[in-house]
Amino acid sequence: MDTRRNGDFMQFIDNRETLKLELHFDRAEYDELTAEQKTKIKSSYLWSNYGKCWVSRTKYPHHYFAAQVAQDLGAGEAEKQGELLTMSERLENQAERAESRAERYEEHAANAEKRAEGLQKEFNHLRQDIAWLTQPIIAGHSGSRAFARSRDRVMARYDRGMEEYKKSGYYIDRAETARQTAEQAKLKNAGYLERRIKEQNAIIKKIQQYIVNDENALYKVQNGETVKHFSGDLFTSEELEKAIEKQLERYEFEADKLTFFEDALQDIGGMKYGKENIKPGYIINIGGGIGQVVKANPTSLDVKTSCGLVIKYLYGEIREVIKAEEVKPKNETEPQPYKVGEIVTKNRPADDSIYKAYQIVGATDKTVKMRQIALEKGIPQPEKFTGEAITRKPVISKFNGKWTLYEDDWQLHRWQQAI
Repeated sequence: MDTRRNGDFMQFIDNRETLKLELHFDRAEYDELTAEQKTKIKSSYLWSNYGKCWVSRTKYPHHYFAAQVAQDLGAGEAEKQGELLTMSERLENQAERAESRAERYEEHAANAEKRAEGLQKEFNHLRQDIAWLTQPIIAGHSGSRAFARSRDRVMARYDRGMEEYKKSGYYIDRAETARQTAEQAKLKNAGYLERRIKEQNAIIKKIQQYIVNDENALYKVQNGETVKHFSGDLFTSEELEKAIEKQLERYEFEADKLTFFEDALQDIGGMKYGKENIKPGYIINIGGGIGQVVKANPTSLDVKTSCGLVIKYLYGEIREVIKAEEVKPKNETEPQPYKVGEIVTKNRPADDSIYKAYQIVGATDKTVKMRQIALEKGIPQPEKFTGEAITRKPVISKFNGKWTLYEDDWQLHRWQQAI
């Protein structure tokens, strides 16, 4: 089958304005595709009645698999159409579409309510006559049967009216969701903006590293060295130049988003809270709940919620400070409780049996020094050392507020027989 890129068979388009890939087929040629090919298309594309084409499920720059499906059909590189819009322009278009959707849903809701009123009008009138509701049906009486059929039709229309009222409620909910999108309420939420800024900085850092790696590879290739793909194939100068061009384009795209979110944060007054004015012990309203600050980190804070869990939040998610009273963490005010001679163990999760034990041979207010000791039938043997001493710092557990000692990432348990 002829699968020429952008020929009579298929046109493969990179729509820069919508950030989507598009596959345009002639209907007859599409019908000739195998079932497997059609399944692959449907896995990465959705049919658009508006555009009369297959549109990628993903948006730029996450088109790898969608592009691979097109290339497997022989499409090659996508034909670029339009220009990349700025973040502000994209959100403006999104708001306009959302407003239009809200108006359509509100119209659908109003029409459904009118239909419901019309379907239930007759019943609402007839039910005022209690005899109409309670009249018994006499078996074998033709007039009684006719009345029964008539009443059943009225009741059926009433039931359809209830379904229309449900549709009206559904459309009202959809309209409200669309209206919230149109109003862009998230852009007034400092927590949301802080998360987006953090994500964008991480993305940009990765892109910068990709560019540096590709430029170093290009320099090597241009100077006669060989640089290989993971597959073992050799990179070419043209391939690396194209990769750098793509990464630079994406860098501009992501940097524009970062600037947009930073400007939006400044528009609402910037960051109100941070490490300098939030301290451990403060009672705060965060995410609609009340919690106590356990630890204030440079970019986030650990908060103990009303249910006792410690959850990490960003400073932008703080709605208000309810009580500004600093409380020093236990590990800053109390000496650690482990004593020389005490034994701690590593236990198997399945049956809590001991398979490694340590005895503390030295201790300060902040740290302990411990050495591994022998086990006999799963019982620790004091003073029978089998390893070198290691030093660890006990910490307060975020989950239960108790002192905890770790060997690497594995929690050590106090051996009850030694206490």
